[in-house]
Amino acid sequence: MKLQPIPHAISEQIAPLMHDLEDNRYAVRRKAQKALEDLGECARPWLLKAVESPPSLELRRRAEWILGRLPNPQQSPVLLRWSRTVEVLEHIATTDALALLERLADGAPGMPLTEEAQAALQRLR
Repeated sequence: MKLQPIPHAISEQIAPLMHDLEDNRYAVRRKAQKALEDLGECARPWLLKAVESPPSLELRRRAEWILGRLPNPQQSPVLLRWSRTVEVLEHIATTDALALLERLADGAPGMPLTEEAQAALQRLR
């Protein structure tokens, strides 16, 4: 499996799903909830924002439920894999490694992989 940057389109996909969590229709809320669960770690930053300052109780409740189904951030295999990959790329610091870090850092804003790659590049500069 090749590590790819988080696509910018993910934000465009998540925003309407977060809005749909508050829809009056149960089927729409349930479909959005399932889609956010499937997005996993990519949805975490959005869900955390919804829990911190929810526009509605329904959104907060559903966001908390989805977050409860995601692995603890310290134990998440996806986050661990991203973190270790960035750490290795930073450590070897070859031209190819730096090029990959640049690509990862150009991913969707707010995503953990994007932010870790940006931080690694800052440290290397």
